[in-house]
Amino acid sequence: MQPEGIDNFQADLPYSGFPSELGNHRAVIQVDCYQPVVRVNLPWRCPRGVRGVTVVDAATGQVVNNVIVIALSRDQGNIAFEPITGPGDYYVYYRAPYPTVSKVNQQRVDQHQLSTLPSKNWQRLPQVTFVRFEAARKFDEFTVMERIATATEIQQLISEHTDRSYLLFPEDRKLPIRMKESIPTHWVQRGPTGRFEGLAAPGEFYTFQVGVFVVKQEIEDLEIIFEDLIPVDSEE
Repeated sequence: MQPEGIDNFQADLPYSGFPSELGNHRAVIQVDCYQPVVRVNLPWRCPRGVRGVTVVDAATGQVVNNVIVIALSRDQGNIAFEPITGPGDYYVYYRAPYPTVSKVNQQRVDQHQLSTLPSKNWQRLPQVTFVRFEAARKFDEFTVMERIATATEIQQLISEHTDRSYLLFPEDRKLPIRMKESIPTHWVQRGPTGRFEGLAAPGEFYTFQVGVFVVKQEIEDLEIIFEDLIPVDSEE
């Protein structure tokens, strides 16, 4: 099964389409019903977390004042908002330059509470469609090595390898390992392995990486032993 949200990333969009004070990332939301309040789940898999969001009506560019953040985590966000112009597309901006997003969002939540909603009753709100994620520039895009695996996916991975104290993830030099606090969804999809294949040019110093994910107890002494590399077509 394809992890949620992985197929919903799009980059290389015009930077002028993203007001820098709102965020360098956004989610496109589609509202297809007339409701005073709707909610949406955003599986953004953000490596450094999200501190706040800003909702904008895509048709008018108007900022939506009535917004409540139900939950924010590195895995996903869950928000409720008022679709001010009814059905249509809305943008949820996040990852704004520090500290703009936290201040703007906090003021908005304080001054425009959706007071008619019963406490802890968010599940009853009509859920609208999350379409895709977009990055303002290539520079801002989260690469395949920066989209974190969720806590549930990591637990599932560990449960499938209970006989191991650590898992190895060899990785090509084209995909630098960037995160230390989490593993990428890319590794969960592929699974751990002790095998790596690469193509090196004659006389080239070929580099590759091996990610070590500890699942049982801390490794204090990690020793790497190298042996001769023998070509697959060698007679030796």
